[in-house]
Amino acid sequence: QDTFKGFAGVLRWFATVDAAINATTANRGDMIFVCPNHTESFTAAAGFALDVAGVSVIGLGTGNNRPTFTISSTDNAGTITQSGDNTVIKNIVVITNDDALTNAVVVSGNNCVTEFEHQDTSSAIEAATVVRGDTADNWKLKLKHNGFIAGNATVSVVRLDDCDNVDIQIDAYGIWTTAAVEMVDSLSTNVHVNGYVYCSGITNGARDIVDTITNSLWYGKLEDGSAGKEYSGGSAASW
Repeated sequence: QDTFKGFAGVLRWFATVDAAINATTANRGDMIFVCPNHTESFTAAAGFALDVAGVSVIGLGTGNNRPTFTISSTDNAGTITQSGDNTVIKNIVVITNDDALTNAVVVSGNNCVTEFEHQDTSSAIEAATVVRGDTADNWKLKLKHNGFIAGNATVSVVRLDDCDNVDIQIDAYGIWTTAAVEMVDSLSTNVHVNGYVYCSGITNGARDIVDTITNSLWYGKLEDGSAGKEYSGGSAASW
């Protein structure tokens, strides 16, 4: 344990983010700072699980110096999970190293903030879904997705299932078979999507935002690079 001038708390060091999370106390405002160039590799579900309410995980560094978490499962089951209410993830890089990975990141807590960059390993090793919101209400997501235009495994970059009051900022590049943002299983409400997408070969905006479950309440405005156009619309107006 170390104490620093002007710092009222206690600073502790851990080898992994999950170990640090397990040492926190709920709703006390605990913050985990992940050092630049820190790396971890997971093969199982919940490789790290942000499951303690009110805790923040903040990556330090910029560019290639940001903390990197690689999901290297062989059964498509590896994940990072954010189930604690009022939690924050910021400034980390998540790499998919398991082709057709079901979900790289799963958010189910309420009042969460999730900001990260996702990278597929290659056009032959991609996530099927990068982020899944599962009953995540009052959620703010900021995602940069770096995929490959020759890929074939990505279905939707973001999926929402029964999420209310969601604000999505997306910057996605690659190719996907359904949508950059898709609403599935149970309808979501008050979903707001902004950003930029490039889905290779799709020039009519058909794979930008899709309400597969139907009757969700949403609005979006996206710059579509593959179409060379800006699209807007939602549940009350055509895309």
